[in-house]
Amino acid sequence: MKRRYLVLVGLAVVVGAVGAKLLASRFDQPKTEAVLNTPAARNEARQVGLNNLKAALAGYLVAHDKLPVALPAVPTEICAGSASSCRMTKLVDLNFLVGTYLASVPSDPMGGAGHYTSGFQIFREKSGAIHVIAERAEGQSLSLTF
Repeated sequence: MKRRYLVLVGLAVVVGAVGAKLLASRFDQPKTEAVLNTPAARNEARQVGLNNLKAALAGYLVAHDKLPVALPAVPTEICAGSASSCRMTKLVDLNFLVGTYLASVPSDPMGGAGHYTSGFQIFREKSGAIHVIAERAEGQSLSLTF
């Protein structure tokens, strides 16, 4: 009989802990969204996006030696839409990275300049160097070159 009560108490503790965790995560969500309301937090998110793009492009280049798309010689917006929507625009389509190298094409926390735009730009110099730029960075310049 005593063992049965211990099992019930243990079960109640586990259910209570799981419930408390679910409630805590539900109340943490608005705080996370509120944090992105500061320029510093948005710039940090932009830097993460730039780092992810650089890592994905570098990983693809290591594995395949060249990209399946020609990168423009001037800064051009990266498409954040599907491959079919990218083909209808003059945006750079990096959807070939999605799945293996990226979960999705990163987007600026404030969105891009237009429909299907990510808020990030990319271009390639004649020397071969690739530049990725966070065009909407606030109070500072954010870009990576590799």
